[in-house]
Amino acid sequence: MMENHVPVLLSEVIGIFGECVAGGEPLIVDATLGGGGHSDGLLGKFQNLMVVGFDRDGTAREIAGEKLSKYGERVRIMPGNFSEMADLARDIQ
Repeated sequence: MMENHVPVLLSEVIGIFGECVAGGEPLIVDATLGGGGHSDGLLGKFQNLMVVGFDRDGTAREIAGEKLSKYGERVRIMPGNFSEMADLARDIQ
């Protein structure tokens, strides 16, 4: 069950993105949102980060939405598949 999923390599992901998130108002697209574990870790670490997460699985979006709701407007969750990123990106405003 996704609620108990532990994101793989989370500290490595945070380390890599830390270099990108150092300044400004960064936006990260989580193209395979799943349970939201990586996005949760990133949003918790970087207070100026915004995440747009995509997943085609409605249950995954619901679980991630509950987990990430504490970040308020810093998170936007949308239905879609990573293979549709070009089209989906047009809807991000």
